[in-house]
Amino acid sequence: RRRSDGGINSVNQRRSVMSSFAGVSVLADGGLCPATESFVDAGTDCGYHLLVVQDYRRTKQEAPTGDSITSRPFTVGGHDWYLHYYPNGENQSCADYVSLTVSRLHDNEGADEVVDAKCGFSFVDQVEKQNPVYIRETETCSFPFPRSSWSCDKFVRRDALERSANLRGDCFTIRCDIMVVRDTKGGDSEVLLPDMHQHFSDLFQTIWVLM
Repeated sequence: RRRSDGGINSVNQRRSVMSSFAGVSVLADGGLCPATESFVDAGTDCGYHLLVVQDYRRTKQEAPTGDSITSRPFTVGGHDWYLHYYPNGENQSCADYVSLTVSRLHDNEGADEVVDAKCGFSFVDQVEKQNPVYIRETETCSFPFPRSSWSCDKFVRRDALERSANLRGDCFTIRCDIMVVRDTKGGDSEVLLPDMHQHFSDLFQTIWVLM
């Protein structure tokens, strides 16, 4: 790993990338709310999507292990993505957990291109896991073809979620960060924190429309 000594040359070699808001999906009444079905493009190589799960207990009752509810599609780094939420786990080995998956959607351009990206899931209040430095240090995932995916099969135990402050009024919000890797041999990238106040304003306006 190349060491940065904080000198002028190393600073000039850094490339600033804004972590951008890539939309919000609201899951209500056991499925994706129609008002949040359209595409959202982050417009950068680093973006995040918010997944708002309303009526959590209903999703737990209606979706057996292996069944998921799918988010709206969204675009980060010029590629289309979507999320799967498994309230009772993706398979029997994680049936006591909430599982989450991020999948690459079919791209009209570069369908045969291997896409490398760093991905992470967190509750919306876990700001330490949303720090760009933290995301940049995570393992790079490979998405070799459309519909390939990366899973966090044991995101949180259901009983722990139900005892936690993350579940409020039978609702919780998950953030998925995606950082598309363009050149692993290039210089260091400096990723700036997004304007969270503006993005939460957009989120609350979206939820207000749905109420």
